[in-house]
Amino acid sequence: MKRDKMKISWRFFMEPGNIPYLITILIALAVAVLPFFLKEDIEIKILMSAVLLVLSAITGSLLFLQNVLKRFENRLDDPTIGEVLQPFHELEGEIRSSIKNADEIWLLSRTGQGWWNNFNNEFMGSLNRNNGRNKAKFLFLDPNNGALEMIVKSGLPQWNKFTYDHKNLWANNSKTFLDHLKKEYGDKIDLKVIDHLFAWTLIIINPHSKTQTPIIYGELATYHASPMNRPVFKVTLQDAKYFNLFKKDEFERMWGNAREW
Repeated sequence: MKRDKMKISWRFFMEPGNIPYLITILIALAVAVLPFFLKEDIEIKILMSAVLLVLSAITGSLLFLQNVLKRFENRLDDPTIGEVLQPFHELEGEIRSSIKNADEIWLLSRTGQGWWNNFNNEFMGSLNRNNGRNKAKFLFLDPNNGALEMIVKSGLPQWNKFTYDHKNLWANNSKTFLDHLKKEYGDKIDLKVIDHLFAWTLIIINPHSKTQTPIIYGELATYHASPMNRPVFKVTLQDAKYFNLFKKDEFERMWGNAREW
């Protein structure tokens, strides 16, 4: 254990950014000892040594402080999973407010029925903003997709007894829901379906807004878990790499390969 600690400390001193400090310390110590080998007055020797020892101590302190700050920065850049994911119910209020006050909404969901039913007031609040000029994009799983059976089986425990009739029922319900959206809100909602089983639900708020903060909420798919306990993550433009990943590489790419309903 001691040998490992010594290796770690030595590697730290050998880091490129720390080598100048190490050289300064070594030179200061060497010069501090050197006067005692010269023929000078003892007072001068002591004074020179004291000054150089102080310089060495200051340099060492700066090196120690740099090490502490680097470790602190690493801790800040390494959040725990609990700081990244939250149960849906903890973010529900924030999500409701974001939807209601949004100028534009993109929704990627398997069937969309749960989101539409539970957040109907918020969706309508957004669509009626700006004198009703706001629009939304909804992208759902194609109800004719064979993955529909997998979706139902991965739902709540009471859905375990899955039959062909259940599959037809869900497909028919999904088609009815899509037809309803198209008929009632076709002028406000661009509606597409895709033959692909995605791993998460995405709701993207104000993806192109210059006056409001763009934000993405992602809900992970789970097995037999209550919707209110599903893990949710949040991405803003501060995380530009991942914001673009979910916005461009996920939603926009799927939207381009989806078909109109």
